[in-house]
Amino acid sequence: MDERHIEFLSKEMESRREDIQARVLRVENDMRYGLLSIGGLWAWLLTHNTGQESGIYRLDLAVWLPLLLALFFMAKWIVQDQRIRGISLYIERVEMLLQLPEGAGWESNRHLYSRNGLAWVTHGFWTLLIILNLAVACYLS
Repeated sequence: MDERHIEFLSKEMESRREDIQARVLRVENDMRYGLLSIGGLWAWLLTHNTGQESGIYRLDLAVWLPLLLALFFMAKWIVQDQRIRGISLYIERVEMLLQLPEGAGWESNRHLYSRNGLAWVTHGFWTLLIILNLAVACYLS
């Protein structure tokens, strides 16, 4: 492999790593904004739920909106997680092409340093939020 190929692959890896960092930041922001949005929605629903018809809609149907919002955010996270994993596999292949010394290359040795902690925490976060929203919506409807 000549110098131009190595330079290209190095720039490509840097670009992919920046993509991963941006996606991880989006996941973290989605967790924050999802929780705030769902909490705000529940606060509004609980202060306005009289059990009576209100205009053209009933609030008892609206209690399902936080659950739908949580499902949407979890689906968004699944897509981001799949994309991050795909980029990670690509970087791992590039590291193999570069024939790095044993133990070099984060993605090739990720199993030694990382246990997908963010993925587990995020999965647990959205799953718990979905279960709680389902329970509250069932209770109130």
